[in-house]
Amino acid sequence: MRPAEELKFTTDQIDVAAAISVATGHSPAVYPGKRLMMFDFPRTEEVVQAAANFAAGSLVLSASQLLKCRSGLYRRMREAEAAGGVR
Repeated sequence: MRPAEELKFTTDQIDVAAAISVATGHSPAVYPGKRLMMFDFPRTEEVVQAAANFAAGSLVLSASQLLKCRSGLYRRMREAEAAGGVR
């Protein structure tokens, strides 16, 4: 059996997190890292493929959905930072 952290896809980039969230419908856990806020998704083929497509510039998403999601993630980042925990 693999450790739980190996079953997660983690990024500290809000743009990547927003793109994955819009593409897959998964909402990440948001929590403070050592220096940056972190976003955890379940490590599924869908999540990994969305991240790879985003990095390759081939992920096509609605700009309005992406911006709305990004704004929501910023809000959750501020809440997590203020609470010192996961949001």
